[in-house]
Amino acid sequence: MENKTTIKVYKCPTCNGSLRFDEHAKSLSCIWCGNTYDVSDLGVQQVHVITQGYLCPECGARLMTEEFIAATTCPYCGNNEIAPHRFEGEFEPDLVVPFTVSRQRAIECYEEAVASRRYLPDDFKSESSIVSVEGAYVPFWLQSGTVSFDYTYVAYRKIDKKNYVYNHHRVGTYDFARVPADASDRMPDDVMDSIEPYDYTALVPYEAGYLPGFMAERYTVAADEVNRRVNVRVANSACSAAMSTIGSEYDTKYPDYDRYNATVARSCVEQALLPVWLIVVSYRDGKYVVGVNGQTGKVAVNFPIDEGKQRAAALAESLKAAAKVFAITLAFALLIFVIGVNAVGLDGMLDRVRGLFDGNNWAHAGAMDIITLVVFVGMFLFFLIGPTVEAFRRKWRKVIDSMHTAKVAKDADEFDVDGLAVSISEFGQGPLNK
Repeated sequence: MENKTTIKVYKCPTCNGSLRFDEHAKSLSCIWCGNTYDVSDLGVQQVHVITQGYLCPECGARLMTEEFIAATTCPYCGNNEIAPHRFEGEFEPDLVVPFTVSRQRAIECYEEAVASRRYLPDDFKSESSIVSVEGAYVPFWLQSGTVSFDYTYVAYRKIDKKNYVYNHHRVGTYDFARVPADASDRMPDDVMDSIEPYDYTALVPYEAGYLPGFMAERYTVAADEVNRRVNVRVANSACSAAMSTIGSEYDTKYPDYDRYNATVARSCVEQALLPVWLIVVSYRDGKYVVGVNGQTGKVAVNFPIDEGKQRAAALAESLKAAAKVFAITLAFALLIFVIGVNAVGLDGMLDRVRGLFDGNNWAHAGAMDIITLVVFVGMFLFFLIGPTVEAFRRKWRKVIDSMHTAKVAKDADEFDVDGLAVSISEFGQGPLNK
């Protein structure tokens, strides 16, 4: 709530109408006469308002906005307004990536994502509805710097039927540039992470003229508050890069987190506004937040899952695994049968097979016969159940991963990485003591 403030209003020099930023022409366009103007060449009119909140200078409506909102649109007349003091001093962005994806295209990207999802409930397309579509410039911190690391990796390798374990030591640095972290506490981090990356070649110095027609907010999360998120991402990327220097001759390799040290030093922190379309979808009793990258059209959302379809897919996958086990068992049985035919002839083997199903034989079976049967059946069930259950679990997880595309980022590999400098050493290698 504000008692007195100044609002910047971009007006058309020709007809004095309201202007909005056109994502296709990358310029300001008048909503009345259609004339376009370059952002940096256009002057700004200032209107003085004395009231609680804002009065729209176009129609006089009272506009109430939260204090971190620096650009908004009047819902009554469509006038686009900017509160300049909210982007002053420490809150002034350094850079901005202008919108290139239109509102309609953002909706189309969402609809394409819906059409490609196999495990949605059958009534989702007919029963869901778009509640709102909002284009917003979201504040991000872009962090650059260096990771100094000291990692040890464990690697296993089989040589002449013996298992060997190796410890690989890597010490070095890993340079990173402009790894993003959203600086808005009202934006879901998993959605913001999942619509990355942005093409940083489109970054331009901040100009308020890019904002009309879109909501924009100043940061509400300080740069040092996102340090932990960025540290995890760049340390993981450094870990993966250093592990890639270990040869491919090993069967398994992984970091030893008891000997895992990384220190992050920042050389530059920039404040940027990045374009995001936020689509809120209502379905049954819930709402789903869809994020669409305003530059690339990449979509992130956690769709609802039809558990019946998910269960059927997982069962089908487990049946495939079971069929493979049966096929291998059958092939093994046929091999034994062929070997037996060579040893005792076809009639002899057929007599032995018939004997397996003769109840009288089993009634007089010895202890070793019964033990052999139990062991054989037990091994068969072990090799059948294990792969079947694992296939079910793996498919169940894959369905979730395909439907839930909003996930917190774990590394920074999609962003500009200047280089890896590493010293290599190995120690403690030798055969496993088991």
